Amino acid sequence: MDKNKSHAGLALLAYKIGPNQFELNRSLTYISMRDQVLRARTLIHTAIDAGLFEKQAENSSSFADGDVDYDVVVLGAGVGGISAALASAEAGMRTLVLDAQGQCFSLLRKGTDRLLSTTVYDWPAIHFSSHCFPDIPDLKPNPATHAAILRFPSAPKAASALADELQAQLDKYKLKYSSVFQIENGIKLTSHQSVLYGGARVLTVILPREINVLGGSKSSIIRARIVIFAIGFGSEKVLASSSDIGKTFWGYASLEKELDALRPERATAVVQGAGDGGLQECLRIAFKPEYHDLAKAISLLEREVSDVSPEWYQLMLKILCAEDNAARAYMWGYDIPTVYKGLDEVHDSVIVRLLEPETKGAVLEWYRQVVREREIHIFVVDKHAHSGRVYALNRFLVKLLLTLTKRNLVTRVSVELTGGAPTGPADIGPIDRSGIDQDDGPQGTASKEDLLRHAVFGAIPNQYGVVR
Repeated sequence: MDKNKSHAGLALLAYKIGPNQFELNRSLTYISMRDQVLRARTLIHTAIDAGLFEKQAENSSSFADGDVDYDVVVLGAGVGGISAALASAEAGMRTLVLDAQGQCFSLLRKGTDRLLSTTVYDWPAIHFSSHCFPDIPDLKPNPATHAAILRFPSAPKAASALADELQAQLDKYKLKYSSVFQIENGIKLTSHQSVLYGGARVLTVILPREINVLGGSKSSIIRARIVIFAIGFGSEKVLASSSDIGKTFWGYASLEKELDALRPERATAVVQGAGDGGLQECLRIAFKPEYHDLAKAISLLEREVSDVSPEWYQLMLKILCAEDNAARAYMWGYDIPTVYKGLDEVHDSVIVRLLEPETKGAVLEWYRQVVREREIHIFVVDKHAHSGRVYALNRFLVKLLLTLTKRNLVTRVSVELTGGAPTGPADIGPIDRSGIDQDDGPQGTASKEDLLRHAVFGAIPNQYGVVR
């Protein structure tokens, strides 16, 4: 084997969960949509380089294999699964996507008005508002390449609207690659015996019903060269089984109605959990709807502060370095409270600097523009003294609101972090966004429990669970 193929073979171990079976999320606690696109394409290209597929002829650029019904079978028609399938079809391989739901991108379609952006949480990196990878051609807004890849919009969109946009792109790709690309919705494989390794690098996939195999024949048993699991983690974290979708992580449409219905005097809200979900809920309650796009909120703060002080960019660089160091320390198993206590101190030092006389007025002007025009006190309930593994933008904005409250600099929206739930009823909540315990360590699809779940080809709703 040549040097390149040897390297590719080693890279495949990052995805491999069985003979010719690969998992897009393997070894990851979570994976963003943008990263799903790149990881999916990387898997397909690496599999080709490793020689898992045969070319039709010595001088052919197509890798379609006549010994199997499909070269690639993908389980899951979300962003990751479709991205892998498109990369496969683009290479000329016969590709089948199976999904239990009636439509592709079904998880996105459960969304209401939660805004999704591919890069806003890369803040304070300078490309946070660009909604693309700035230095990767496939994901640039106007790429020179015409690769078969899902492209994200140039502005954040609600989850369901994003699903519609991606579906429109997919429909065009289905026509372009109709001779090698097929999607079957409404098929759920329910047994760990549904995918069997038959030797000779061939997998047998047993379907619950017959499908139209490319070429016209029908069968409930198909042969594939590789199978890719792209079923993710199941439904997003929910508040409780009885919660309506307007109160889940996916949507907050009911929030505006609840606020409108409240008495005009000071209202209280309780958010349980200071992970990303809890911090995002806090910011949704605190900010006017037009600033639920957090890129707008932080960009306004940048404009206000940088107009009176050139130090803003140095302070953001300080946060960027601290966040990067914390991520590396977390990855290598350093004591988590120590890591994030140090990170909190960096954020706090930046906020203290912003509230010095030179820039305090600019920060308060920003506050007046972004927060709601009513008095709301938000309790964020969490047992941890440190902020944990959350996005830098969520951490910074909530910490800024906490500091403004502690210093009695604000009179409208205020935020308080507490270790125990406040007594008495809340006007909003308690919204349970506890999620998993942030000190439990990484929990990804490489664990035995998750692999067992994947063995029956169905992600468990609310897989993260709720800490009570």
